[in-house]
This record gives sequence, C-alpha cells and structure tokens, in this order.
Amino acid sequence: FGHSIITPLPAMAPVTIRDTWVGQLAGVSLKDSKLILDLGGRKRFETQGELVFTHEGISGPVALDIASDVAAACMEASGAVTVSLQIKPNWGLREWISEITAWRASDAKRLVRSALAKHVPHSLADALCKLASCPDVPCCELKAADRDKLATILAATPLHASGAGPMDKAMAMRGGISLKEIEPKTLESRLVPGLFFAGEIIDLVGPCGGYNIQWAFSSGRLAGLSAAEKALTQASKQ
Repeated sequence: FGHSIITPLPAMAPVTIRDTWVGQLAGVSLKDSKLILDLGGRKRFETQGELVFTHEGISGPVALDIASDVAAACMEASGAVTVSLQIKPNWGLREWISEITAWRASDAKRLVRSALAKHVPHSLADALCKLASCPDVPCCELKAADRDKLATILAATPLHASGAGPMDKAMAMRGGISLKEIEPKTLESRLVPGLFFAGEIIDLVGPCGGYNIQWAFSSGRLAGLSAAEKALTQASKQ
C-alpha cells in the first residue's frame, strides 16, 4: 500500500552479550541494577530493575526494557555496542572507592572478592574481581591503582552486546508502519483512505509493565471504531 516500513527488530527480549564470563553466571540475578546505553552523546538510554544472567547474555525486566534500543544500535553500528552495568544503581566511582578503602580496616585479612560478596552474589563477585585482576588479594594488600581499577569496573561494568532476541524470544516488536504515515486520532492511513492499523504492525513499543498489551487493546478498539464510523458515514452519503 505504499507505506514506509521501519525495520522490524525484537523488543522486550533477552540481550545477547559477547563476554564469556557473563554466560558462566547463568541463573545468577540482581534484584536492582541499572543498564546504560550511551551512543556517544547522541542518545542515552537507561533502565533500572531486576537483572538475570543467562547462557547467552542478560535478561530480566532491566534487560527487556533496553533490548530494542540495543538491537537498533547494533544494526546501526553493524556490530557490537557497549552497555554499562551498574550493580548498585546509586553508587558511582566515588562511593565504590570509599567502600573498598573501608575494607582495609573492616575486612583487612579477607579476600577482596569475599568482601565484595556482601553486595552481590559470590560468583559475580569472583567474576568482577577477575576482571580487575585482583581475585585472590587480601583487602589490606590491595594497591591504590588496583583499588581504582576495581572501583571503575564496579561503577560501570562494560558489557559488549551484539544484539537482542532472537525474534521468537521477544515479547514485542519494534518497527513496522511509520507513525508519520498514520493519523493518531483514528489510526487511519494517511496514504490510503479506509485502511486502518492497530497493534504491533505500527512502529511503537513500550516498556515492561503491561503497556504493550494495553496498546494492543486500545489501538484495536480505536481502529475498529474509526473504521466503523467511516463506513457508516460513507453509507449515509450514498
């Protein structure tokens, strides 16, 4: 019918991560975390909530909400993009440096990874300390440079995402008929009179929380009523 089709991409889907250590944590979860996708200052996407590590990457509400943006960024970049994971959403570099420094007094003889396990599951603490090259170092022996390296990783753990999905694992779809070609008050095509759209065929997707199923119901109702009203109007003129 001559409409522009925005490339369909999986939304509300697991995010695929290339880093092998992530897949080794399959089943481990964080009740509250933050994911940040920063596209060089042009666009920045943030989501916060529960995260679950999987064999292929990450899932859970926080990953599902950013999945379509990751998929779009990977398509534009023709490769992987970096997503930053904050294991404690309200802690930045300064807070982590302060916390790790305090371990020298409170947990002097304990290994750094054991002290970190007070904040995250043991397996994740082990993996993060390996990334910082300090898996078996006692807190009292951790050098300032190593402390800063660990704090940097904890404040924003880099994850190399290669996409989302696949589509058959997605709970929604991004892309479809361009919104610019649809009349928002009736959902009628601006190109073909009498043609109406509803649901995921339209380039519109929402976050977790029932928004997409609500859009399906609401758009279906609006499109149906609008089509019926147009048919009755045309019939009355004949």
